[in-house]
Amino acid sequence: MNAILTKMGALFATGVIAVTGAAPALAANIAGAHVDASIKEALTADVPSASDLATIEAQEDTDQAQIDALVNAQANGWCGWDCIDKKLKALGDKMTTNRINALNEVKTYVENKKNITDDERAALLSEVNTNITDMTDLKAKIDADTKHADLAADVGSITIDYRIYMLVIPQVSLMASADHKEWVYTDLTNVAADLQTKIDNLSDEQKKAEAQAKLDDMKAKIADAKANADAAIAEIVNLAPDHGDVNVRKADKAAIADAQTKIMAAHTDYVDARADVKAINAILNGQSSSAGGHTIMKVSPSSGSSIPHPLPPVSGTGHVIMKVNPGSPAVSTHANISATAAIR
Repeated sequence: MNAILTKMGALFATGVIAVTGAAPALAANIAGAHVDASIKEALTADVPSASDLATIEAQEDTDQAQIDALVNAQANGWCGWDCIDKKLKALGDKMTTNRINALNEVKTYVENKKNITDDERAALLSEVNTNITDMTDLKAKIDADTKHADLAADVGSITIDYRIYMLVIPQVSLMASADHKEWVYTDLTNVAADLQTKIDNLSDEQKKAEAQAKLDDMKAKIADAKANADAAIAEIVNLAPDHGDVNVRKADKAAIADAQTKIMAAHTDYVDARADVKAINAILNGQSSSAGGHTIMKVSPSSGSSIPHPLPPVSGTGHVIMKVNPGSPAVSTHANISATAAIR
């Protein structure tokens, strides 16, 4: 028995691929429910966690191992060509359906996402809808295939030519998070301008200096956060499926991981900036002095520990992601990307 048959026999024996029945089961160590839970966590978290993204990405490898086993299978005594093709169709149907369902979860999330601009939402939805269409068309093609070679090629393309789990879902979830950080930057910049006016009108020079120091720190934090969010967007907006190229795959995974780190850093900066707002309000509260005939009023709680919402969306900050055929690179733009933002 050759190496491929030996591999197939082991998979049948362990139950990864059933000898009878409609479809292969997922490997027991990565349950579909666990991946679905990680997708929901990645979408709803303020910043998708590295562990959730890793779980989603790992499903691509688990699926590809099952696809490769059937694509490379040889007809034999326990499963002839008709048997193999039946299993390939069942596997293709299951994996395309799983990806369509996951993408619909992402679509619902983006549609309901608050505090991003209309342009940003439209760009993200365009990317998601394009991939839903791709998976739907691929599923139909797999179901219609009558030749083994065509069927094997189409099922084999589910992972490497689209990378729904390894690339698309992490990319969209991180882009949405980065877009939200851009909105927070505008929000906190407006708060900083309001606080600056109040600090300038303080009569107590010591407290004025203390408040200004906190405000300077706040401004530095939000500037750093925006730089990180911009760099994260620049790093992942143009990523495309690797089509089996190991080096591209490594570069894509590294970019996703680095973007997650940058967005997490932006989130931390904003947490610190809000702490500065709270400290400034503590200095301002209770102060009253005449300046130009006006009385300095106490800062309301809404501009202190919590940031006033909502602010009108900022126009012209949307990114555009244009899907091309699997053999071509994606082309994308983002109006907020700094000319000096690092693209890795």
